[in-house]
Amino acid sequence: MKYIHHTNGVQIDANQITGVSKRRSRATPGFLLRLASGADFLASSDITAGVIPSAGDYLAHYEGRPVIVQQAPFEQNYSPAGGLCFGRALMRLKLGERIARTSWEADSFICLGAAHPGLEAEKIWNQHARAMAEANGGTAPVHQYFIHAEGGQIQMGWAPSQTETLAEDWHVV
Repeated sequence: MKYIHHTNGVQIDANQITGVSKRRSRATPGFLLRLASGADFLASSDITAGVIPSAGDYLAHYEGRPVIVQQAPFEQNYSPAGGLCFGRALMRLKLGERIARTSWEADSFICLGAAHPGLEAEKIWNQHARAMAEANGGTAPVHQYFIHAEGGQIQMGWAPSQTETLAEDWHVV
């Protein structure tokens, strides 16, 4: 299965390990890995590089070489290249990550604007919102909001369309 790196967009082939058994043979020591694809893979000690594979870890192929990658670091850095549904992408967004659709330009992404319980009026750039904050004792609460950045421009208060909420090509950038 193809996975895409969250930061640099590099795609790799990887398969999640569903079962592990240690090989006792002196001729072929190592581990027999059962993969999510249903295939078996004999992992020798040079592939495991001191890592004892566990169910949930990944067998990844970097530059044509198989390597074992532990589950947590792999899933923190890679997503299925096929993409995420909007709900899963939204969960990543709430964790502070940026998301985008695969069809968008490379510099386009969505992030969250921070909520503030009492933003000072002088920090509010919009004159009408500033006047409201001044009338409210000099501050105004700001709720969390979507920001869409693209081509050096920022759209605060972006809202996804129905097409975007039903799409399954979201990824973390």
